[in-house]
Amino acid sequence: MLIKMKELSSTAFDVEDAYLLKVEIEKALAQKEKITIDFKEIDFFSAVFFNHAFLHYAKSLGKQKYDDTFFLINLDEIGEEDYNDYFEDTMRAGHYENDAKAVELMIRSSNSIIRDLLQRNVTFERTETGELDFTREGAHSQPRILFYEDITGKQITQTLLNQALTRDNIGNRHG
Repeated sequence: MLIKMKELSSTAFDVEDAYLLKVEIEKALAQKEKITIDFKEIDFFSAVFFNHAFLHYAKSLGKQKYDDTFFLINLDEIGEEDYNDYFEDTMRAGHYENDAKAVELMIRSSNSIIRDLLQRNVTFERTETGELDFTREGAHSQPRILFYEDITGKQITQTLLNQALTRDNIGNRHG
């Protein structure tokens, strides 16, 4: 069974869409069908919400059954030549205790996350020629981690918070 996320949700993936997806998945599971979920034209935040809403299936089915049942496609275009190394590096960094589907989602959505953060004016380190600068962390075999000084998380959250506070419907109760 092919489930196209774009057909389930015309806007950001939300609780209602999670329910519609659940119904479709339960139909396919009842028929013991392989389920392909297509993320084409779905934004990053929807993919993250999907992953959060979807984790109970992984837990209830068990890893092997989950891997045998679900196939996720079109999460994002990444350099396929680096995918296997990136996946292996991430699994090794997590001592092979990572959820393989979560790692796949993270890797395949990383380019759209970066694009989204850059569009929101989050600052990352740049090379002398102005290209994004990447560093190597943990068990990664090559540089593929964006950073800002030694405060990347603070830089991202502060930039996003400052933007959120410009919205009329969001206030800051802490000053």
